[in-house]
Amino acid sequence: MRVKLILAFLVAGLVAPFLWTVVESQLIAWFPLPTSKLMWRGMQVLVGFVSALVLVGPLVLIARPNMPSYGFIFVAAFFSFELFAVERAEDLASLFQLPDTWVFLVTSVALIWWASSRRVPRRAA
Repeated sequence: MRVKLILAFLVAGLVAPFLWTVVESQLIAWFPLPTSKLMWRGMQVLVGFVSALVLVGPLVLIARPNMPSYGFIFVAAFFSFELFAVERAEDLASLFQLPDTWVFLVTSVALIWWASSRRVPRRAA
């Protein structure tokens, strides 16, 4: 069971950049054009958060992780894919300067951690 979960989160991390781009572009299209840089950054944060809920939420509900380390497997696979898929280092650096990327990754890890912490049996003191 553990190997299946590791593979599930590894594959999800490798597939996530494709789906994340599609989901994020559709979400941004729903918002009005930003009038300031602060408004644009706020939209990016909101879109990164919602896209993590849309993409990682169902994975967490289906896979039901029992260890928080699966979140780091997901992020490592995501980052590895981006590292090898992006041709220029400048593009990779600009990807990780945007707040939506960080919000997506942090929210993904938080969702997986939250789901795994709820499955851990509590011991009485």
